[in-house]
Amino acid sequence: MKFRGVLKRFFTAGLGIITTFIMCLLYIDLTYASQDTTTYKFAAIDLLVDVPNELICFTQTTTNNNSYLELIGASDAAEVQNSMISNNCYLEAVNSDMTYELAITGVKANSSLTDFDTLSDDDLCSTFDAYIESEKNIETEYKQEEILSSDIVYFNDLPYFMESFVSTSSEGVVVYGVKYYTVTNGYIYNFAIQTNTSSITDEMLDNMATVLNSAKFMTIKSSIFDNGVFSETMSVILTAAIPIIILAVIVYFIRIGNKKKQNKLIKEEMEIKKQRENK
Repeated sequence: MKFRGVLKRFFTAGLGIITTFIMCLLYIDLTYASQDTTTYKFAAIDLLVDVPNELICFTQTTTNNNSYLELIGASDAAEVQNSMISNNCYLEAVNSDMTYELAITGVKANSSLTDFDTLSDDDLCSTFDAYIESEKNIETEYKQEEILSSDIVYFNDLPYFMESFVSTSSEGVVVYGVKYYTVTNGYIYNFAIQTNTSSITDEMLDNMATVLNSAKFMTIKSSIFDNGVFSETMSVILTAAIPIIILAVIVYFIRIGNKKKQNKLIKEEMEIKKQRENK
């Protein structure tokens, strides 16, 4: 009996540890949720941003458990991961009706580029002019792009080269967009928003402003969850393990309940027997 009691306590403690571990894995991920936004961190480019919760987000560690893969026409998570990795894209966010998307790309800056926040006003302006000129000369066989407006804008005292544009694909699809380009902390960052509607709306710009105002360019410790294969593996394990653990906990408490009920019945029978003997 003593051994069985120890075994039960061990079983209960084990379930608690496993459940706690799984809950930690669920929450200690690449994201942190708040009421209105979710924080995403990208150790590969030392970036942390808040994204409005109304947007549906995909990253390089998106798993097949993401129920929105079909929304963007992806056959599986690997397709999304591979596309984003090949394009140095770390976040792609879309609204529920797929009328616009917000994307963040980043690469290590070469030695010829200087962080924008360390440039003098004159150097920043000359760099801006050179950047816009280079953007005007970009031509592809798939689309034509026209710059509608451009300017140097600031978010949290960091300068960005803003470029409003319209592009037309070879199939005649017209897309409006706004890009925000900056160099800081040794990386090149591009924040872009584009839509297949007739214009970029204030709502779209507000969501982009939320992202840019929240952006923190800082050294972020890498995590095993940064690996898409590991995230997918853990997703499968958790999907299978959680129902089993829940079932085990339910069975355990049912057994405890039945045991208590059985002990109560035995006690009542003994009381009845004792009362009869006293008579």
